[in-house]
Amino acid sequence: MKEKIIYTLHFIWMCVTAFTLPLCAVWIHGNISGYAKWFGHELIGEKKLFTLLGYFEVVLWFLLAFPSIFHVIGETWKKKPVFVLIPVLLYAGLITLSISFFFGGMDEFRNCFLT
Repeated sequence: MKEKIIYTLHFIWMCVTAFTLPLCAVWIHGNISGYAKWFGHELIGEKKLFTLLGYFEVVLWFLLAFPSIFHVIGETWKKKPVFVLIPVLLYAGLITLSISFFFGGMDEFRNCFLT
């Protein structure tokens, strides 16, 4: 029973990280590149600080997202290797849904990375 609860919590967290990945990617890119469109100006004086913050955010995102992804895929592989495709496709589907929900499509999402 305890393993099912842990698996369920990891699965929910994996879905949350998948849905927020595009937002995090745009936010982190804005910090690392030193140009934040949401501020409306170049971060000239604060560029080093925001670049460092962006690198910290990348590490933090990996530390928060990857353990759940690996746990869900690993436990699914132990039960039935055939079903590993389900969490992978769900992760990709949630990322796609998030891009269309928050950005209105792939073109607008791509424009966030073109400065």
